[in-house]
Amino acid sequence: MYIGKRNPSVSVVLRTKNEVHSIRQCIAAIRSQKYEGEIEIVVVDNCSTDGTDKVSKSLASKFLEIYDYKPGRALNLGVANSVGEICIFTSAHCVPENPDWIEKLVEPFVLESASAGNLAGVYGRQIPDRTSDFIDIKDMWTVFGPEARKQYIDPFFHNANSAIPKDILLKFPFDDSATNVEDRIWARLVQSHGYFLYYSPWARVIHAHGINHHKDLSHAKRVVTALKQYGVYE
Repeated sequence: MYIGKRNPSVSVVLRTKNEVHSIRQCIAAIRSQKYEGEIEIVVVDNCSTDGTDKVSKSLASKFLEIYDYKPGRALNLGVANSVGEICIFTSAHCVPENPDWIEKLVEPFVLESASAGNLAGVYGRQIPDRTSDFIDIKDMWTVFGPEARKQYIDPFFHNANSAIPKDILLKFPFDDSATNVEDRIWARLVQSHGYFLYYSPWARVIHAHGINHHKDLSHAKRVVTALKQYGVYE
């Protein structure tokens, strides 16, 4: 059981799609983590055609392919093939910014305050890079602030930078039919069963477009439609 255990084993599940430009940097940042527990890297690739698959096979612990892609389905596949006590999720275009990134995602599960076992998930901070536009920067600064918080009602959660114990995921897997916001659908589900979420501003990844996707209105429409469809917000 992970609760109270120092340095539980972790599996970092990476979703990829034509990200040969960033996969090396992402995996290098994971490999350089100052974490004393075992680290497994599981890549779930969505039919890349730019060589991401070849690079991933040479650098990751495990390489999986998915042909009928849905975000939750891809993550569930990674979880099913992982060995870590805690699963950490990010994308190949996100790069851990600090060498204690894994430690800061795992730490809340280890602390005495989590001993009751009702902490379901931790998500971390997203920070811009030099290519981020002003709207993306503003949104990241607004959503991912400097103060830690527990969320008993707010279902916001983000799998670009998150950690969930594997036993929780086996009990509450991601919705494998949703086209997006699988993280918030899952968050609402676990909260409805008495669990809470934790935001850790100390676990940071560089994510150029953040949650705004460079002002992509079609993406925003899909997100809002899914949030309504699954009743995430009342």
